[in-house]
Amino acid sequence: DRLAIGSSGQILTVDTGLPKWKTPDNLWSQVTGASLSGNSVDITNLTGSRIYLLIKDWSHDSGSNQMIAIKFNSDSGSNYYGPDGHTATTYLTTPLHAGTGTYTYGIMIDLADTSVPVKPISSLSSITDFGYYYSTNPITSIQLTLSGGNFDAGTVQVWRHA
Repeated sequence: DRLAIGSSGQILTVDTGLPKWKTPDNLWSQVTGASLSGNSVDITNLTGSRIYLLIKDWSHDSGSNQMIAIKFNSDSGSNYYGPDGHTATTYLTTPLHAGTGTYTYGIMIDLADTSVPVKPISSLSSITDFGYYYSTNPITSIQLTLSGGNFDAGTVQVWRHA
């Protein structure tokens, strides 16, 4: 017997040794979003094993290079580790240069809802950065703070993986 063609969006799996078509579970869902304004934005009541921040089309009003500092659970301790192993009191994004234009960053936090102490972070923009957050507490809130000036455009979308 031949297996009939599946429907759009289905994937081929094997169940008890036989191939079958299955519609995959949608494990990603957007949980919140916000406009970027002022110097900082707080995102609360987060859940999910993997959190993805899409910081989209943002710019600032400062005349010099700026970064977004990311803080989890209001933790100001030296629990943020960059790619070279240095510690900091926040996770910093790649600098946004002064001048015109908007920028987009994607930031992934793994093991966010666990008590596993090392939570890997990867950020994607024109440069890919890696680091991690060291805490046995699940991540339930995120604060985005501009290192100088104010946001004058942009949004943040927060996605979670169940």
